[in-house]
Amino acid sequence: MAGPLDLGGGDDLANTIKQAIQGELLAGGMFRVNATPINIIVTELKPDSFNGSWTIGLQAYSRKSSGYAIQSTTGFSTSFSAVSACNNTATAFNRALSDAIQKLVKDTRFKSLL
Repeated sequence: MAGPLDLGGGDDLANTIKQAIQGELLAGGMFRVNATPINIIVTELKPDSFNGSWTIGLQAYSRKSSGYAIQSTTGFSTSFSAVSACNNTATAFNRALSDAIQKLVKDTRFKSLL
């Protein structure tokens, strides 16, 4: 790689992921202030700038369910230039994270967490 990837636009990566999850739940009408808290652990966060893919693993659970885990792989364009490949990797992160969150909440087991 040509250097570190800035995935959060200068913000802390954990906070970026939390905000993305909350945003997806709000947009889907699933976020409620007094609802059962859902815990989500990032189990894998693997960029591959050479082959052009992000692999993201998420595990979700709550006090109502022991939960489940998903893994999502999202492809993107790569480049022979290290700088371009790294830029493409960083740019593709938000889409890859969104894909992983969508896979998590569209899973039929998600309702058992609520």
